[in-house]
Amino acid sequence: MSAICTEKSVYFAHLKEKATQTDSGLLYVITQKGTNQKPEPGTSVKVAYSGFFNDGKLFDSSNPEVAKLFGRYDLRREQSGNYGPIESTIGQHRFIAGFAEGVDLLHYGEKATLFIPSKLAYGEKGAGGGLIPPNTDLVFEIELVK
Repeated sequence: MSAICTEKSVYFAHLKEKATQTDSGLLYVITQKGTNQKPEPGTSVKVAYSGFFNDGKLFDSSNPEVAKLFGRYDLRREQSGNYGPIESTIGQHRFIAGFAEGVDLLHYGEKATLFIPSKLAYGEKGAGGGLIPPNTDLVFEIELVK
């Protein structure tokens, strides 16, 4: 495992100790305060994200610089304009349950780290043709972009 993954894993372990748990089992930490404005249900929003395993290994990011840092950069993805925040609608997401719940907690401009248990992620199925193994907990760093 690379040094950056090890550092990220240690960072996540310390951050998780400070996390708030929701009724569903999602753990989250607000890492940067945003505005006092929270989007209403039905509002279209953009979400910047980086998804990690607990060991600090990145599996996906909307940010090409983060992808480069962790050795997951895809030039074709950038050339086709597929890096950048993803669009969704508050309360009507097509995301995994834990990610959707985390997004709905945020105010504009806020950043959070989400610790998503497997049951709120991809569960027993896993995802991405083996990229995310079955029963894998995930960590996401997200920002609600206005």
